Amino acid sequence: MLKVIGTRGVLEIIAMFVMVMAIGMLIAIAAVQHASVSLLYKAFSSQNFITFSYVIDAVLVLIVLLLVLRRRARDNTLLFRALECIVTTFTSFFLFFILFSILLPPSMVASGAIYVYAAAIPLVLVLIKEKYGRLRDFTTIMSSIGVGLVLGFNLPFEYAMIALALVAAYDYIAVFKTNDMMMMVKAFAAQDMSFLVSVSDIEAISSSGMSDAEGVKYIKCLMEDHDLNDPECRRILERGKLPVISQISLGEGDIGLPLMAVVSAYASIGPAMCAVVLMGAVAGIFVTMLMLKRYKHPIPAIPPIFAMIGIFSGVALLVSSSTGWVQSAAALLIMVCGLVMGFDILTILRKMRKAAQKVKHR
Repeated sequence: MLKVIGTRGVLEIIAMFVMVMAIGMLIAIAAVQHASVSLLYKAFSSQNFITFSYVIDAVLVLIVLLLVLRRRARDNTLLFRALECIVTTFTSFFLFFILFSILLPPSMVASGAIYVYAAAIPLVLVLIKEKYGRLRDFTTIMSSIGVGLVLGFNLPFEYAMIALALVAAYDYIAVFKTNDMMMMVKAFAAQDMSFLVSVSDIEAISSSGMSDAEGVKYIKCLMEDHDLNDPECRRILERGKLPVISQISLGEGDIGLPLMAVVSAYASIGPAMCAVVLMGAVAGIFVTMLMLKRYKHPIPAIPPIFAMIGIFSGVALLVSSSTGWVQSAAALLIMVCGLVMGFDILTILRKMRKAAQKVKHR
């Protein structure tokens, strides 16, 4: 298998991640200044909303169970579409709810019309996405911002970090131990669901390391996948090179959960800690992309991001004059967890690289 991670794709993913963090943070700041957060808390305390949430949770659990039971079935398209529609609409609802509470006149907010608008717009976008597949990245980003905002405003910073640590541990196990995450990503990508943001590019590599038989087989694979219809692929072949599709994907949680930590830091502690966590998240995606480009192996994004957020926020808490011994101990624990997880990922990737080189030499 030819594996290439294009520089342009890496830069696009980093730019997109930073853009989403900035947009989510600006919306969070505006929500606090316009008292939209109190309106969100009021909505959460409503009995109707609580009942509706239980119904949504029950339906999601049922769909997931059906997908697990029917995992060998040939066609689960309807179940995947139902899962996508419910999750994306429900999470995006919070984004549009906050936006409309900021932008619309108080009279319209008081009338309750924003509930209808906030639910209808994401639902329409998800349905339109079925016809216009290019909307997938937009609906994924929309849903990610909704997740980050609603969790960030409702979880204190310490609980947000615990949640991020638990997801990081699961992400690590699901990628490196059980391979469940890779199967999930392949299923989502095959169904073109709004749970992934992807960047694709065509890279040109030398064919000198391949035998004639391998080269012919690779060209045959390109023909079967209809990649030779791409003008860029043909131009690369005319230059005597081999075209390789370079693709990088981030999951909805890889974007929404770091934003949760950023928003929670702003709402629970203040702008200074928010800036520190934001820098940690950006540093985390940089580290993730650097490891991906170097080792060319699927990497869980949450563990490196959590590691960098933990190191940055841990240092900030330790040097803060107002931090007590409990907070200092927690800061040290966060830093240690981040460092251990980061070191372990690097160790695994190095072992994989050495194993691949041994196979190649044989």
